Amino acid sequence: MSVPKIVCDRKTCDKLGEDGLIKVRSWLYAADCQTCGRPLGTDAPALVVSEIDEWALAELHHRGCRTAEWNDGAVITAPAGNTISWRAESALFPPRSESGKPSNCVMLIVNPSLEAVWLYPSPSGTWRPGYHAVFSAAGLAPSPPGTLVLRDRIASGVTARVGDDEIAAVFKQPTPEDEYAAAAAPQTVVSARAHGFLLVVTHALNPSDLASADSRAAILQVLAAIEHGQAVIGWASREAPWVNRPFQGQRMSAKGNTAGRGALRTFAFGFAL
Repeated sequence: MSVPKIVCDRKTCDKLGEDGLIKVRSWLYAADCQTCGRPLGTDAPALVVSEIDEWALAELHHRGCRTAEWNDGAVITAPAGNTISWRAESALFPPRSESGKPSNCVMLIVNPSLEAVWLYPSPSGTWRPGYHAVFSAAGLAPSPPGTLVLRDRIASGVTARVGDDEIAAVFKQPTPEDEYAAAAAPQTVVSARAHGFLLVVTHALNPSDLASADSRAAILQVLAAIEHGQAVIGWASREAPWVNRPFQGQRMSAKGNTAGRGALRTFAFGFAL
């Protein structure tokens, strides 16, 4: 679950506004301190925002490591190493086509930064959380309401890598991480090898929480995040030309198309007919 409480200064509260602060908190998770790299623990962390021209980065720190602040000065303090944590899980579920036939769809759900989120100025003058620009550059975008994926929603900047027991999204240009991988059940691997997979990048969910949840409930959470614009998505195809066949775009609802008699589990989750 997202961090239940954070400490922020007055300037940050004013910059974000009440709604912005609520959304930022809901997109952050108490994993590791972005100063020392150690676990944040259960105490409320400090929210530190570094503003750089047209964007800003909001991060969680131990209150003993950093004081909560909005820093728009000339000097920005950065950690010595890579302290951002990411999580990924794979999923397989069978949405039905317009003909009524099930067609397995593989998803790779990624939260690229548990303790940090990017901010952008909004027309209202406040700042709102968003996604790192490299994801849009790779071809990921919010899904139109009620649509899981369109045939032409190919993420041209991402390649699907499929191993014996995992799937991975490999980015063709530098990102916070060049590759995001997750364990995958055998049937998930087979389907990903045939078609690639839908890459779902979201700050609204922690994939580790999904892995420990009921399979059907986890899928519904992911679909709801997609439907409500809480994720950016794109189809990751394999490089071989005979497998570059994306799953057919279909209209769906987060309330349907998820029933299944059995669940496939490794460290992932899914449905099987």
